[in-house]
Amino acid sequence: MEFVLHPNNNGSFNWDEIIFSTHDLKVESYTLASKAFDSIYIRRANEDNVIKFTHEKVTGYSENIFSEKSTWDFDIREQDFQDFFNKHPQRYYQYKFLILKDKVSIE
Repeated sequence: MEFVLHPNNNGSFNWDEIIFSTHDLKVESYTLASKAFDSIYIRRANEDNVIKFTHEKVTGYSENIFSEKSTWDFDIREQDFQDFFNKHPQRYYQYKFLILKDKVSIE
């Protein structure tokens, strides 16, 4: 499956694209990525260079999203959802694997 990610228009590099979610709050981020995807390829629009993540190796980046040693950004988010009579607070955990320019090794 191919996902086309679109950046927010707020000037930051926060994509806010949800690609996969689970109700299991005990699962590690890299384990969830391994269960959801067999590989991930990232290509910028109009470029031939590709970052490739597989369970065994990574090409074009300094760490593997599927590795226990991978670096993830973690936030606990809270949001109130309104039904007809009441607000219901919802808490969710958000993990992001950030693709940082200084870790890209594509020439």
